[in-house]
Amino acid sequence: MNTRSAYAAGAKAAARLNATTATAKEEEDLLSERQRLLDRLFSGEITTEEKNRLDYVRWSLDRIEDARHGATLDALEIQADAYESFVVEVNKFYEQLNSRVQRPKR
Repeated sequence: MNTRSAYAAGAKAAARLNATTATAKEEEDLLSERQRLLDRLFSGEITTEEKNRLDYVRWSLDRIEDARHGATLDALEIQADAYESFVVEVNKFYEQLNSRVQRPKR
């Protein structure tokens, strides 16, 4: 692992740890605020300031969701990457076998 990826992993872990401190009430408040802002967005009455706030609220909710499920999704991604690498290697092996097998001529 290089320095950049170690830093990124540390930052991700710190962000997840920070997001786990959000209470159920804080999350519920964010969900209510998001709904209110979305209602204004869809009615065409939203201001630029409210659009910015909506982006922040969405980001905050994403961080909370990532704190809950991010580690599991990261593990799933690692497994999917390993499986994809395995498939590539099996295909290479299959091609090597086929290139060495004498095919009967018809």
